[in-house]
Amino acid sequence: PAPPLEESVGQVSSAAVGKSSGSPALQRQLVRTAELHISVPDTQAAVDAIRTTVVAADGYVQSLDARQHEGLVHFQLSVRVPNDTLESKIASVKGHSDTVHREVMQTEDVTDQLVDLGARLKTLSTTEEELLSLLSESRSRQQDVEAIMAVYRQLTEIRSEIERLQAQRETLEKRVALSTLDLSVVPSAAARPVVAQGWRPLLTAR
Repeated sequence: PAPPLEESVGQVSSAAVGKSSGSPALQRQLVRTAELHISVPDTQAAVDAIRTTVVAADGYVQSLDARQHEGLVHFQLSVRVPNDTLESKIASVKGHSDTVHREVMQTEDVTDQLVDLGARLKTLSTTEEELLSLLSESRSRQQDVEAIMAVYRQLTEIRSEIERLQAQRETLEKRVALSTLDLSVVPSAAARPVVAQGWRPLLTAR
């Protein structure tokens, strides 16, 4: 039996404001994360199947922790999957389980952040072009070294800020493109203890 889905959506009001103001609708940029806690008869087989499914969807395993307790293996893993496949991957994982103990999904709207970053980058790029033009003009007029170095310093500051904002935007875009699914996979009542000598879950899971 599966518990009721817990869902949290952030910044919903900003989307509503955009619609009510009559401005052109933006494609909302959503960062989605989910959490599942399941029990299965064979945790190693379930994790292997989950990995196969994730890789087949162009995702990857971000982290994996396997621990043995009373002869049974417990797994904690975090996987990244394409945003549009999150629901199907959740359904696939639940299909391997005897029981779903916890299921949570959270959505964060980062549209405004990306729009703001884009606007700031555009302004900075325009300023950078103007400074480059000023530098070229200063050289052609053979202005003093101090004046040229002052323009260089401004250009360095602008370039550093551009690169910092670009890194922020790329990080957000990656979070939008790939959703995070955190999984806890524990043995069910039907699970059997593993043979200690042959237990190598981390090697098997890679």
